[in-house]
Amino acid sequence: MDRLAMIALIIVFCHFTEPIECKIVRLVPESQTPIGCIFEGQERAALWLGDHPAWDLVRGICEQNVAPQQPT
Repeated sequence: MDRLAMIALIIVFCHFTEPIECKIVRLVPESQTPIGCIFEGQERAALWLGDHPAWDLVRGICEQNVAPQQPT
């Protein structure tokens, strides 16, 4: 796989009581295929929500052609 063509998983969570308070979680999925990213995104979002019950999943996307770097 081309080192310049990575897939990044971006998940946005917002607080139930303060919907303008949101967190963006950026991860590099183990699977570097679009479908693998989608499945891993569902699992990781569920785990995060389990640890943060006052938050809601707003959006999750798999972004392609991301420069290879450690997400923040």
